[in-house]
Amino acid sequence: MAECKHGLDKARCTECRTRPPGINSQVFMTRGGAAYHNLKDCQALLEGQVYAATLGMEIHEIRGVNWIRVEADRQACMVCCPRSQP
Repeated sequence: MAECKHGLDKARCTECRTRPPGINSQVFMTRGGAAYHNLKDCQALLEGQVYAATLGMEIHEIRGVNWIRVEADRQACMVCCPRSQP
């Protein structure tokens, strides 16, 4: 088990955890979405905004955040984030 500078298992430390290959340190999301995106203009992200609008839902601002803030409760976008290899 590799320890980080905080004395924790590096895989569990929210500050030192290694990003999956191909995931940017800053990703994009909306407050209501279920995924994070590498690209602010990701087709899936923009289509999600349009879809929410057609359902009469509130449209949330697209904002950039540090990957570590969202990786635990959101999935990587299947369009703009590389799929991990088994």
